[in-house]
Amino acid sequence: MTQTTSTQQNHRSTEKTFQEHLFERAFKSIGDLVYVYDVILGRSVYTSAELGLVLGYSAQEIIDMGNQITVKLEHPEDYPKVLDALEKVQRAADNEIIEVEHRVRRVSGQWRWMHDRMSVFTRTEDGRVKEILGIMQDVTSQKDFEDERERLLQQFLDAQKQAMLELSTPIIPIIDQIIIMPLVGSIDTSRAQEITRALLRGITDHRASIVIIDITGVPVVDSGVADHLNRTIQAAQLKGAHTVITGISDAVAETIVDLGIDWSKLETLRDLQSGLIAAFKRLGLRISR
Repeated sequence: MTQTTSTQQNHRSTEKTFQEHLFERAFKSIGDLVYVYDVILGRSVYTSAELGLVLGYSAQEIIDMGNQITVKLEHPEDYPKVLDALEKVQRAADNEIIEVEHRVRRVSGQWRWMHDRMSVFTRTEDGRVKEILGIMQDVTSQKDFEDERERLLQQFLDAQKQAMLELSTPIIPIIDQIIIMPLVGSIDTSRAQEITRALLRGITDHRASIVIIDITGVPVVDSGVADHLNRTIQAAQLKGAHTVITGISDAVAETIVDLGIDWSKLETLRDLQSGLIAAFKRLGLRISR
């Protein structure tokens, strides 16, 4: 009887080894980085040699990490979404795949991005998920490429935005001490701030004592635009520059009056030509034909 029991145990041991051998061969044929995670034990029970190679560990070293595997390998910022994916798999159908991208730490400390596809591998007798099969691909190079592309795109957009701002807030030096800033289009808070910065830079760069802001191309002057212009003029005055507003059309003049905006203390002229004549006179210059 004892001999029979021993024979049966040896048979089962041999059978288990054979199953493990088939298990290993099957996963190797997939050609990806494979692991099996035991939900009940909270640890990996199988790791392919290829996965260990990518991370710089042996497969057995990863398995020996036990339930500390997430602490040792997972990026802290990514752990919540990995945990969420594990929970989703436990509610999933047998043929459903849950995907997540997360960072895994190499033995050297370097982080590698993994595209992880999880699915149900085995269940308990009462139907609960026991083991999860994970198949990962190292997508670090792809992520690096995407990050670099995003960086370059943002750099291009920033440069384009700056170019547009410079075009929308040009500074035109006329003669020594006189600069013109012609404005075209609507003026919002962001553009108003850039107008002020550009004007102050222009005053410094050209040592201007007179600034002509021409608003012929500004279609609407409301209380907000008037406030922005007032702030710009105050900033110019702090730099020692006298400011002239030109290009005030009949419609804009009526709007300013209707809104009760007080520009009585500003030097305002109908058009740019009038502004230039006034600026020359202020500097004691004569215009001759």
